[in-house]
Amino acid sequence: MDNTNGLLHVAVTDGYSGTAADGNITYGPWIKNTNSYGNFTGRNTYAYFPLSYDPKDAQVVQLRFRTDNCVAPSGTTPRVVLEYYYIDDNAYGFKNDIREAFAVGTEYQTITIAVPSTFTSVDVVKCFGFRFQNIMGNPTGTILIDYIYIGPACTAPEAQHNWDGGKITAEPTCLVPGTKTYTCTLCNGAKTETLPAIGHTEVPDAKVSPTCTTNGLTEGKHCSVCNTVLTAQEVIPAIGHAPVHTAKDADSHIVTCKNCDYTAEEAHTYIDGLCICGQVEIKDPVQESNWKIGHTLNLASDISVNLAVSKSLLTGFDMDTVYILAEIDLYTENEKTGTKTVKILPVEQGNYYYFTLTGLTAVNMNDRIRSVLYGTKDGQEYYSATDDYSIADYAYSQMNKTAGVPDKLKVLCAELL
Repeated sequence: MDNTNGLLHVAVTDGYSGTAADGNITYGPWIKNTNSYGNFTGRNTYAYFPLSYDPKDAQVVQLRFRTDNCVAPSGTTPRVVLEYYYIDDNAYGFKNDIREAFAVGTEYQTITIAVPSTFTSVDVVKCFGFRFQNIMGNPTGTILIDYIYIGPACTAPEAQHNWDGGKITAEPTCLVPGTKTYTCTLCNGAKTETLPAIGHTEVPDAKVSPTCTTNGLTEGKHCSVCNTVLTAQEVIPAIGHAPVHTAKDADSHIVTCKNCDYTAEEAHTYIDGLCICGQVEIKDPVQESNWKIGHTLNLASDISVNLAVSKSLLTGFDMDTVYILAEIDLYTENEKTGTKTVKILPVEQGNYYYFTLTGLTAVNMNDRIRSVLYGTKDGQEYYSATDDYSIADYAYSQMNKTAGVPDKLKVLCAELL
């Protein structure tokens, strides 16, 4: 043996060890420290001594080694045998019943052998070693031993802890890994395991449709565990009212919405004389000073008055809006008993529009007839000065004419008067 480069080199020959197992010859070397006092051969100044090892704390023997140029004899399994000499109750003893198989090869391997109770319970171990069985040199070989350890399993170079089931000491979150800690039941040592982050748990944030007056939101997502927003909801602007305008009166209209129950009352707003609700702007009427009303009288079973207006005065007027309001004083035996108002629409004839007031009789001779002509043009209402007239006025005017009036008409007018 030698310890070149910090390794224990054990020579392996092709011969057998000189011992037998189960009646068969076993091959392979063995190593151990001394089990008796003495001196090195040829070097009497160097004494050797057996161990005096207290084995009570020993749990395992661990051996790290490899083989070079070695083979196993045919039909055999290489084994490491732990041998130890001890003193217990002042009695000397020897054991070699702990065996562990190994593989022949050039890669380092570690064999850990749990020591039996007979090892840990004795008073003192004086010597221990290893016998490598069923291994031969090819033709010569070497076992290279890196270390030999005996002691607690947890502090061995290749520790053999007995870990418990572990306890989570830091819970994983959506983004941060957690930690699980294991404790050795033999030495109370600890090791940790990283638990992966669990990731977000997505839940949808429902879309909110906008209304006429409130904003909506697009669909989004957030984590139900940590509430982190994963997809932000964006604002959808309010759509505004879809207004419907309905005229109420000359001053205002009602605004409703096609899409909701909104309702409001607004004053008319006119553009070019027209409100959005269709209401035509009513302007203060303007008096037309050149509008004149002429008169003729029809005499038959009853009397009718034709109020005549020249067409030239009404050029450009909306004829649907042209009319005369005639107010008549009513008398009984020269006493006024009331009034009545009559709306008269025009009839076109030649160059005039005629507004005929019918149903008059001789009793109406002195009734005053006050007539006003109305008309609308480009949204503006116009009216004439009041024409104050009576059948008697007409009769007197005809009788006082010196020419152009037939005598029969003068006689009829005189009879009416």
